[in-house]
Amino acid sequence: VANIEIRRGSRLFSGGVTMNPARMQDVALRRAVVTGLNREALAKVRFQGLDYEEKLPNSMIHMPFSPYYQDSYPTPNNSVSEAQKILEAAGYTKNGDYYEKDGTKAGCAVVVFGDDPTNKGKAQTFTQQMKDVGIEIRIDQHADSEFATILGNWDYDISFSGYSVSADATESTKQFYYSENNEGIGSKEIDALIAAMTLIEDDKERNLACNEIEKKHMAEFAFLGTITNGPDFVMVKKTLANYGPRLYKSMDWAAVGW
Repeated sequence: VANIEIRRGSRLFSGGVTMNPARMQDVALRRAVVTGLNREALAKVRFQGLDYEEKLPNSMIHMPFSPYYQDSYPTPNNSVSEAQKILEAAGYTKNGDYYEKDGTKAGCAVVVFGDDPTNKGKAQTFTQQMKDVGIEIRIDQHADSEFATILGNWDYDISFSGYSVSADATESTKQFYYSENNEGIGSKEIDALIAAMTLIEDDKERNLACNEIEKKHMAEFAFLGTITNGPDFVMVKKTLANYGPRLYKSMDWAAVGW
């Protein structure tokens, strides 16, 4: 299209591998998935064909450019051997390609919606990564129209999904890490930390407290594996003023014009 330009920014979003603790109840299995993920490889599949790169995000509640951002992702990570140690410490033993415990194979299903080749590519890459660890992943294919129903009803083991990120992490910390919002799975200690956090008046102090809650929850319960924030591309006529990616800034419609 003639006389246009692409205005680029970062999407206010954090996503990756989201595990359903009500279905994947073995915390050792969840921790092994998070530890064994090669997030760089999955991000490469996600952004293939786009003129876009980013550093791996390590928080679900803060964008990397936020003054409150900290690395909350559990360590070690991207390690097949460390993931296998987690399984073995929990009583799993290798039988052929996969680990098993009490006669049950270490495995679960990743839900994929629609026929988008990028989503299929992520699922196939993820399946191979987990096979290298010793976890069997089945691909649970559904139509795009089923996305809201399946995720809304928690009718999945693992999904490639995520959430919007705001400038303040108070509400998202409660949403992600409070036990009542996760089928009761969590800890009284973390619930108490969340309750205390919400009473902190100072914005910086409260958001830094959110980071400590996230670090503790990710390390202990491993529901969420962050992989991408992603791009926000807007294509506009070159002469359109004051419109495009804006991060946390509210759009002043009175200032948009030619």
